[in-house]
Amino acid sequence: MTNDTQTLQDVLTALLGDQLVSMQEKLGETTIVISAANMLPVLTLLRDAAELRFAQMMDLCGLDYSEYGEEEWAGRRFA
Repeated sequence: MTNDTQTLQDVLTALLGDQLVSMQEKLGETTIVISAANMLPVLTLLRDAAELRFAQMMDLCGLDYSEYGEEEWAGRRFA
């Protein structure tokens, strides 16, 4: 795996295609967002792709919007 952030982002974009909801780089770390339905295939690809070969996942995050904001939430509850 490369340490070059732009190359990593290019590889992720090419390999994940439409499974990639969003990606951003902050403080030297690349964060990707995928849908829950694509979690297993994406995690498998991150591990098995010769260009990546990730060996450890640091964070897996989810959100519950059931009590988000001042008013009743109208969107999807979980993200």
